[in-house]
Amino acid sequence: MAVMAAERNKWQVAKRAFSYIISGPIATAWEMAPQTAITSASVYLVAMFGMSHHILPWWIAVPMALGFEWTWLRSIRTAGLVRKGADADLWINLLTWTALITVVAYGILYIIGLPSIGIIPEAPGKGWGIALALAKVIPIALMGFAAANLHRIHKQQVMADREKEQKETHARLIELQAQRDTIEMERQRKLMELDVWRQGLEVKRAMRVKPAQPPSRKKPVVIDGIEYESRAAAAQALGISPQAVSKRVKR
Repeated sequence: MAVMAAERNKWQVAKRAFSYIISGPIATAWEMAPQTAITSASVYLVAMFGMSHHILPWWIAVPMALGFEWTWLRSIRTAGLVRKGADADLWINLLTWTALITVVAYGILYIIGLPSIGIIPEAPGKGWGIALALAKVIPIALMGFAAANLHRIHKQQVMADREKEQKETHARLIELQAQRDTIEMERQRKLMELDVWRQGLEVKRAMRVKPAQPPSRKKPVVIDGIEYESRAAAAQALGISPQAVSKRVKR
């Protein structure tokens, strides 16, 4: 049992990881295909701006750009799942505006930093250096912070809904068990009533009285101090006729 539970937990972890890393982003991108197509240019702009002025290598800038796009699309999907409230609205708005301003700022800064335009020199100096540093760092922090809090709110709501569902299920089970107990008690009561009825029926059968015999017409007689059941019995016992018995009774 323990081995099976461990294997099941590993499968669930792998399933969640696959959903989070592969199937989730693909489903989100497909679900919001127009938005994905429009913002695909932002991936290029963000990556190129990250690599401009030799600040980030490509193997950092490209994943960062993809992370921006992924966070943006996933947060849009999460925002549609979160129940509205002051806290949720705060992080949704912060995330939306941060993503919008980041894409606009990165695109503009990348373009004006091209050698063909030359507004931002190859060696920016202190002024442009501070501006570029702030532009590269602050959006990353704000977007990650807003996305994390939005995800936190969504997870809390999911857990609250799950807990509520579990409580409702537990209450339904208790109610169902109470109904079953009531039905069982009623069944036992009916069985007891049936047993009492059967016992009463058996008692009535056992105590059934036989039909009463008609009263006997025989009259006992006493002859010589001896009582006989009837005159005929006395005659038979004494070996005399019934008439003789009658005479002796009269005497």
